[in-house]
Amino acid sequence: MRHVKPKQHYIPATILGKFSNQEKGNRRKRLIWVKRKNSDQLPRIDIPENVGYKKHLYTMKDEDINTSFVDDQWKHVEENIQTAIENFICNKDGKMNASYWTVQ
Repeated sequence: MRHVKPKQHYIPATILGKFSNQEKGNRRKRLIWVKRKNSDQLPRIDIPENVGYKKHLYTMKDEDINTSFVDDQWKHVEENIQTAIENFICNKDGKMNASYWTVQ
C-alpha cells in the first residue's frame, strides 16, 4: 500500500495540460485558462495540478480495504498516459498500442 495523495483529479492533470499553449515541461505544471462553471468569477490562469480535483475522491473509506486501491489500480495507466496520448495523436493509421492503457 502506498501513501494516498489527497488531490485526486476528475480528469488526469496531464491531460488538462494538453490545453496549454506551452509545449515544453511537465504538463501538470503548464499554464492553462480556468473558469468555474456557473460562476461569476472571471477566468484565471492556473496549473492543471491545482484544478479539477477533489480531495480523496477515489480513496476507499472501508477499514478492511486498502485505502489506495483505486490509485494502485490506475498507477500504470497514469504513468503511461502522456506517451499513450502522444502515440494516439501521432499515429496516422488509427491504430493504438493497448499496452499503454492496460493495467498490468
